[in-house]
Amino acid sequence: MTNISTDEDYGLWLLLAQARDALYKARKKELNKYDISPRQSAALFIIQAIGTHATAAEIAKYLFRETNSTYELLLRMEKEKLIKGAKIKNNKKPVSYKLTQKGLRAYNHSQERKAIREIISCLTKEEREQLKSSLKKLRDTALRTLAIRELAFPQL
Repeated sequence: MTNISTDEDYGLWLLLAQARDALYKARKKELNKYDISPRQSAALFIIQAIGTHATAAEIAKYLFRETNSTYELLLRMEKEKLIKGAKIKNNKKPVSYKLTQKGLRAYNHSQERKAIREIISCLTKEEREQLKSSLKKLRDTALRTLAIRELAFPQL
């Protein structure tokens, strides 16, 4: 059995996972006052960024989720009246989603991102650029390992 203290790659992966989980929890705490989750906030952002062709399959790509689980998330969001689905003309199955007024308010509230800014502010501008470059390299290598083409992400 490999000792975790001597497996640098796994230690780094674990640290990255812990940082991601801690950031997620801080974001969740921030969004609780608006009664939305970080996953819903991300879906609202993606739907707004994609525009009129925001199908479950397209949204799933950007969220790195399976289409089925994304569809379930979208159904719950529709029940909560955050989004509305509409059939795409001349297409039997796909549904395109858009934000409702309630969803737009939630989207606007979620743009605050105070917790994220507060946490990331501990990094200098140079450290942020280096982290961004490193994370993109890790993401793109993981995508190639998974035989997934690189995605063109909506601008942040």
